[in-house]
Amino acid sequence: MSVSHRIRSSFCVLLLSFAFVNSANAQEKITITHGPYLVDPAEDAITVIWFTSKPATSWIEYAEYTESGTFPTWGGYPETAKASHAGLIDANTGRHIIRIKNLKPGTKYKYRINSKEVLQFKPYEVVYGETVVGDFQTFNTLNPEPFTFSFAAISDIHEDESIIYKINEIQPLQQHDLIFLNGDILNWIGDEKRIFDGFLDASVATFAKEKPFIMVRGNHETRGPGARWIMDYFPHESGRNYYAFTHGDVRFVVLDCGEDKADDHPVYGGVVDFDAYRSEQATWFAKESASMAYKMAGYRVVVFHIPAFSDSDWHGATDITNKWGPILNRSRVDLIINGHTHRFERIMPIAMKNNAPILITGKGMVLETQVSAEQLSCKVVDMKGKLVDEFSLPKQSHSNAENWRLGTSVGNIMKLDAQQMSDLAKHGFTDIEVGFGRLKTKDDIKSLSKKIREVKKMADQEKINIWSIHIPYGRDIDISLIDEKAREKAIEEVKTMMKLATGLKPEKLVIHPSFEPILDEGRAERLEACISSLPGLLKYAEKLDMHLCIEDLPRTCLGNTSWEINQITAQVPGLGVCCDVNHLLQESTEAFIDAVGSQIVTLHICDYDGIDERHWLPGKGIINWNAVIQSLELNGFDGPFMFESAGTLAEKAAVWEQLKTDYQAFKELK
Repeated sequence: MSVSHRIRSSFCVLLLSFAFVNSANAQEKITITHGPYLVDPAEDAITVIWFTSKPATSWIEYAEYTESGTFPTWGGYPETAKASHAGLIDANTGRHIIRIKNLKPGTKYKYRINSKEVLQFKPYEVVYGETVVGDFQTFNTLNPEPFTFSFAAISDIHEDESIIYKINEIQPLQQHDLIFLNGDILNWIGDEKRIFDGFLDASVATFAKEKPFIMVRGNHETRGPGARWIMDYFPHESGRNYYAFTHGDVRFVVLDCGEDKADDHPVYGGVVDFDAYRSEQATWFAKESASMAYKMAGYRVVVFHIPAFSDSDWHGATDITNKWGPILNRSRVDLIINGHTHRFERIMPIAMKNNAPILITGKGMVLETQVSAEQLSCKVVDMKGKLVDEFSLPKQSHSNAENWRLGTSVGNIMKLDAQQMSDLAKHGFTDIEVGFGRLKTKDDIKSLSKKIREVKKMADQEKINIWSIHIPYGRDIDISLIDEKAREKAIEEVKTMMKLATGLKPEKLVIHPSFEPILDEGRAERLEACISSLPGLLKYAEKLDMHLCIEDLPRTCLGNTSWEINQITAQVPGLGVCCDVNHLLQESTEAFIDAVGSQIVTLHICDYDGIDERHWLPGKGIINWNAVIQSLELNGFDGPFMFESAGTLAEKAAVWEQLKTDYQAFKELK
């Protein structure tokens, strides 16, 4: 055989081999390789994601679920959903993300996925191949109405998918409405395969086809070359990694903790900016916690990875506590769910630290929470089925203005007599606030001590509760004085009054953050001085079994906005707030209440013109009292409605009855 003949023969064999391989490849059918799984549930929508072996264009068939019959119900047609962006339907891709919209709240649906292979994708010619159709699955939309349901939370899997399978064997995850994957589910983000092998395929096999999961980013999900696209696999309609949603009687808030070390740490190579990101979330969270959806929820559950209020001195944990902690503390949170530490811990509320219970799920554990009308029933179980912890959190009681007691400020205690006390009781007042005068001499202290004994006896006889004491204020009794000796002298006088006040057994002590005027150029220094004075006073008040409260003030005084009040309380955990509605010259009363939240524990009630304090009877000025009372209710206020206004006792009592009548009509109308 000639050389040329041998070459031609070899070439023919090679062509036949290529033809065989190409024919075999052409005969390989398109398959669903991963998924489907459900994310981003809403009352009227849900997102379904899956992957195919070949490029395709896809759609979903869906219909309301029925126990029997055809799909959909006999005589009907299924709805279809596709994904399109700027007029272009998603095509020629192996990852398929479709959001089904315009659904009914709290409704069960049946669905199946469809992917049609794209064989050729040219400018003017698209050639399709076969279609692969998934099995029938179901999902439920979120339900805005209160009902009994359960949710689960798992963290720190670190790509060990066996944890999901083992937990599922103990308690099937599919029994829950929602599953939170609360951070460090992966070690770092590399190629797509790590996602599938690390947890996603296991999630699909156990629950994710029919029960949505909420992917909460942990610090490990911020690492690696794929960290900037990882959340594209678990998108939220908002486009953010932090958001809120309601299911049943629960408002869930999801936050994104970022990294645990400082932004300038060498391991990050100068390409992270988490301090600013956590500040951004703090601004959003403050607005969310003031929303009607948040305040009207029966429960408020906040989920993020790195714990707040921990003993860690790592930068991320400290930054979270400083920026999110004050909002958590004033927002009536029922439960905070964290991970990160790899060990279980339950931290109940601690005075002057965290106001809400914190549950840290350990590695290889699952938190299961049953939501009912009365309580959150929580259980933590490990992979071996061992019960790690079990506890219940009763629903926080809702405030009701109808049940608020009636109170009034009576001014300087030295002017209070038996006749006035009798008149208070006669007009239905149950609580009073009394003021103290200055204590400049030993005789002043003796006179005040004697008067305190007399007033306490009179109050007991008339069954009047001395709710609060107002600490006097002036140029030299100012806790924001820059001169340290002068400030210490003022603090000592305040402490003397606090000690004397114990004879009246008040619950609250009201103090001004400053006197006035305060110039802009010295404001920051005065604010710092005020804040430095308060921790010691707060602890002293606690020792005396009283609660120290700072009052918002008008004009140039410190604490003249909700922002500045929150700046103070953020650095002095446990400090209460006295809301003086007459002093709010830069924001509405209801806006102040919503911003300061449950820190408001006592009131000064009057009306004004919005220009300066007037101390008018409610109804004479500009305040929207229905909005104010509603905000107080929603923020959990339950103290007395304490007047600090002009008018007789009879006029104040009549005004309060009218305000309650008007508010009841307002609620019925809504």
